[in-house]
Amino acid sequence: MIIHREKFIILAVSLTLSFLLYGNSINGDFVSDDKLVILQNPLVRGNLIDLFKAFSSPYYYNQPHAGLYRPFTIASYNFNKVFSSGTFGFHLVNILINAINSFLVFTIVSRLVSKRSAYIAMALFMFLPIHSEAVSANVGRAELLSFLFSTVSLLLVLDKKYMWASAALLLGLLSKETAAGFFLVFLYFWKYREHKSLGKIVSSFLYFVPAVGIYAGLRYYTLGNYFMGVDHLMAYNPLKFASFFQSLWTSLKVFYLYMLKTVAPYQLSSDYSFNQIPIIKNPFTHYEVYVGVTILVGLIYLAVKKRDSIYGLSAAVFLLTYFLVSNWIIKIGTIMGERLMYAPSLGLVILGAMVVENLKLKAQHNNSKVKILNFNLLLFALYFSLCILLAWYGFVIIDRNRDWKNESTLIKSGYAASPNSVVSLTNMAFLAFDGNDYKEASRWSGKALEIFPDHVPALFLFGNANKKLGNLELAESSWNKMLELDSDYAIAYLSLGTLYYDTGQLDKAEAVFTKGFELRKLWSRAFPLAFVKINLGKYDEAINLVISNFGTNPEKRELKIVLGLGYLKKGDKAKAEFYLNQVKDTSMSIEDYFKKVLSQKVFKISEY
Repeated sequence: MIIHREKFIILAVSLTLSFLLYGNSINGDFVSDDKLVILQNPLVRGNLIDLFKAFSSPYYYNQPHAGLYRPFTIASYNFNKVFSSGTFGFHLVNILINAINSFLVFTIVSRLVSKRSAYIAMALFMFLPIHSEAVSANVGRAELLSFLFSTVSLLLVLDKKYMWASAALLLGLLSKETAAGFFLVFLYFWKYREHKSLGKIVSSFLYFVPAVGIYAGLRYYTLGNYFMGVDHLMAYNPLKFASFFQSLWTSLKVFYLYMLKTVAPYQLSSDYSFNQIPIIKNPFTHYEVYVGVTILVGLIYLAVKKRDSIYGLSAAVFLLTYFLVSNWIIKIGTIMGERLMYAPSLGLVILGAMVVENLKLKAQHNNSKVKILNFNLLLFALYFSLCILLAWYGFVIIDRNRDWKNESTLIKSGYAASPNSVVSLTNMAFLAFDGNDYKEASRWSGKALEIFPDHVPALFLFGNANKKLGNLELAESSWNKMLELDSDYAIAYLSLGTLYYDTGQLDKAEAVFTKGFELRKLWSRAFPLAFVKINLGKYDEAINLVISNFGTNPEKRELKIVLGLGYLKKGDKAKAEFYLNQVKDTSMSIEDYFKKVLSQKVFKISEY
């Protein structure tokens, strides 16, 4: 009973600390990837039936090429929407999961070492500022859920309940792929902590085969040819496009940055894209590579030479979970992301707790031999220093949470910390354009293109800003280059086609819109093409385009307009009335609407 009461108190403390540290993020908007993963996902609408549909859909809806499959995370977002469409519930759940995860850290360390070490490890895990992205960003939930189920699986492995551990690990994998790192931890634990024979390791491994098989089957069914693929983009992970050794040197610098920012949280950033961390061609001129190698060798030494101790296990937990996001061999979608340190930090906080305990023991031992200093004073100084460290970390977390208040604060903080990132510069261009400051939007996007001339989003914004400024040739060349780089960039066809349309180059507009529609026959691409055809007097072609692809009574309002205008221009007022009655202003009679339309020589897409 006392044990249960103690656990309840520790969980309550964990919940309290999590809310104290992250409470000011609870009203933050949907920002950045939230929009793509949550707002633009039709499976996140609050319908319970969509909880199951998530298991046959990629993480980015209808985008299997990204190579991401996280159905449990998507289902959790949909579950949030059942209760509320606002961000409050999303942030609330993240804060709660973070609290539970910290409690699980305490439980694991108390099982492996001692309660005193567990308190320290739990405090370190809760207060690490590098976790702020995983908790404050709604899309950080993949990290939180994956860690939750993976650590539950680890606890079940400690209890030798392998069947339940397998089920928990499956949920971890379905939350995020990196949960696989914990299975490597299990193998290490069985071999070096439990000293199992090869035969017993294999028999324990067999319990996890169903979980791996189910996950692999679902992933292959959903992603198909992208089962093992990741959508590598130069702007987000230039390591994929570098030579082996250049990638290795740079990834070792990234490793150093992770370790540095974990301990000394200076200039934390939501963006480390190209060229914030330049590719290293000569490692001898970069001290970060040497420091990274030194730290890495030290951790490997602990994992190998101290494999029978908690020091070896904590080093192994870090290395085996970090390996999957390290870019050393497997190239992931980003060169660096602070949220990726959430799981590996488990090993670091255990190691940190052991260091604190070891310092205490050494102080006690030296004091018993020399007896010059008061041991209680030394102990007070040690724990006081730890409290000062945690207070600093707490201040950094609370301040960092403000970055996720809205899109503007996130973009500005990202640029302040990563001013050389092409993505940060492009985001600044977006902010300026959104604020109707087209000159600044052109300047920011131009700076991004100086760093990476082939960055498609920057080209798009540069083109739009210059169109607004009247620099039509710059706009045209930007969008043409976009299409050379990515022939399926739908918005480029729309922008370039509209430019030709607005300047009276209807034949060019028709050609561009036709190419866009032929690549993917979507209603959004059919609409402007049909509009151009109407303006060119090709009424039958416009009508046939819509009907042959979307039926005689299409769902979309814009397509009804096309059919109505096409029939009206042909002189078939009966059919025109059928479609235009569904879309016109109810305060205007159909006859007046006909007169208005017939008096127009050119129809502008933007008006409809």
